[in-house]
Amino acid sequence: MSATEEHNALAREFVMKVAGATRSHSELMVVVESTLLAAMLLSRKLYNLPPHGCVEMVEMAVQQATDRFTEKAS
Repeated sequence: MSATEEHNALAREFVMKVAGATRSHSELMVVVESTLLAAMLLSRKLYNLPPHGCVEMVEMAVQQATDRFTEKAS
C-alpha cells in the first residue's frame, strides 16, 4: 500500500468513526476542534515543531482542505 493509499484509508476510517459517534453538527465541530488540537500537540511532541509552526501547519492543512472541497463542490 502506498503512503497516499494508507493516508486515505486512515482518513476514511476516522470519518466513519466520527459519523457514527456524533449526533449533530455541533458535536462534529467539537471533534474537529479536538482533532486539530491533537495534530498540533503531536507536531510539537513528535516532530519538535515550535508552537507557531504547529499552528501554521494546521492553518495550511485547513486551506488545502478548503481548496479541495471547493474543487469537488463545483
